[in-house]
Amino acid sequence: MLPRKIYQDYRVGFCFWILQVIIVLSLASVVVWLSLRPKCPTYTIVDAYIPALDVKSATSHENSETSRNNSLFFSLEIRNPNKGIGIYYDEINLSVYYGDAVIGLSSVFSFYQGHRKTARREVRLNADLQFLRDVSRAVSSQGSVDLRVGLAAAIRFKIFSSKTKHQNMELQANLQVGSDGKLVGENKKLLNTLEQPKAGH
Repeated sequence: MLPRKIYQDYRVGFCFWILQVIIVLSLASVVVWLSLRPKCPTYTIVDAYIPALDVKSATSHENSETSRNNSLFFSLEIRNPNKGIGIYYDEINLSVYYGDAVIGLSSVFSFYQGHRKTARREVRLNADLQFLRDVSRAVSSQGSVDLRVGLAAAIRFKIFSSKTKHQNMELQANLQVGSDGKLVGENKKLLNTLEQPKAGH
């Protein structure tokens, strides 16, 4: 048998080694968890054009297709900021509001996006033509008009070969459109209106 003192020293050394292993594994787990914790994608309206609000074009071509165009065009940039984590997007629904009134609806087809990738989708919405004529007159007198874009999306993260549950996102951005039918100022990022994504089914 080992002398009592040597045995005690051995037990202390072994326990200390076990403690070191536990600390190292815990730190490694924290690092892995932080590196794989999914971040929500960002959505940015990078461009917009509403032909019916293009005062110069509408007045110079009163009976042209431009003056009767009820389309709203938006360029939506979608960025996945995650490293090593892909994102599956279900159909993305967009709404355009003037005040509390919905003036146009559209959607973006579902798709998959790899890690740290940026995608751009061109979105076309059709609005009530009479409404656009009223707004066009307001733009002519005020120089611009304030609109709001709402976005609803359901996403799943791909971590290694597994997919997470759906997470629902609701976002919005206020846009100012000028008398040329285009965005006024810098790009407008859609801000998350929820404190955290809600788990879906």
